[in-house]
Amino acid sequence: MQSYRIFIVAGFMLACMPDDSVSEDLRSETGAERPTDSRPSNPSNGNEEPNCGDGFVDPDEECDDGNRRDGDGCDHLCTEEEQQPRCGDGRVDPGENCDDGNGIDDDDCSNNCRRNDSSGGGGSGSPVGGCLPQGEGNSIGDRLKDLQLTNCNGDVVSLHQFCGSTKAQLVVLSTEWCPSCDRVLPDVESNVQNLGAANLNAFYVMGETAGRVPPTASQCLSYARAKGVDPARMLMDGGEAPNGQIVSFKEILYGDFRGENRGWINACLNGRFGLPLIIVLDGQDYTYVHTDACGEAGQSPHANWVDAVNSLLQR
Repeated sequence: MQSYRIFIVAGFMLACMPDDSVSEDLRSETGAERPTDSRPSNPSNGNEEPNCGDGFVDPDEECDDGNRRDGDGCDHLCTEEEQQPRCGDGRVDPGENCDDGNGIDDDDCSNNCRRNDSSGGGGSGSPVGGCLPQGEGNSIGDRLKDLQLTNCNGDVVSLHQFCGSTKAQLVVLSTEWCPSCDRVLPDVESNVQNLGAANLNAFYVMGETAGRVPPTASQCLSYARAKGVDPARMLMDGGEAPNGQIVSFKEILYGDFRGENRGWINACLNGRFGLPLIIVLDGQDYTYVHTDACGEAGQSPHANWVDAVNSLLQR
């Protein structure tokens, strides 16, 4: 059986700088001529004046979409922006079963990019694999119940929709003020992209902003972009607990505050845990396998999350 090994690589960012040696040849790589600008002349002097935002791609511009807004693929300097994968872009990205590029939720592919069929795949159908909607517990070795959280795009995500589509599933808890998260989250996402959706998927959960309050959707979106994560897979979990306390990871760790089995996972019961906290699940049935940086309820046989994931990939 083929085995996989995860290597954690120090995160770094490559900036795409303008190339001063770019040719101003009007021919494209295919030899076709570029259309001549039909830009109106400046009425004051009769001369054409290239301008970022005028809708014409000039020799020193990578793009020009007719505006000076950032975040739409072409920024205010007319430089192409890297677009993050998202559900609805027409491409099947890691963690998606389908992507039909439309907003119709009850067709073959749902708005969460899960197949709407009776055999599973998520959407309105039954969860795939061996997942149990109500779970069988929340300790190591138990199949976990479904967890629904809102992502940065404002969509409610049901984790069971992804059950059975990958060998290993990570749920990574982080906050904006966590210094280790700046390094670890891009490294985890790099592994997700390198191993492919059939092997590894990850959801990232933002619990607090730098001001230590629950995030808004716009703050979540900025955080996802800063970490190089698809906003559809960056979730939010923070709010007021039944006792009135404002907490991070309310649904995952605190739940309803009744008894010791109070959250989605039974972990960190003394209220102390390290960040980022990485939860490892068997992607086929959402069995709770391992948690790093936390005093767990139940003994994991794995030294760390990498070892836990490798054990799932080698099966």
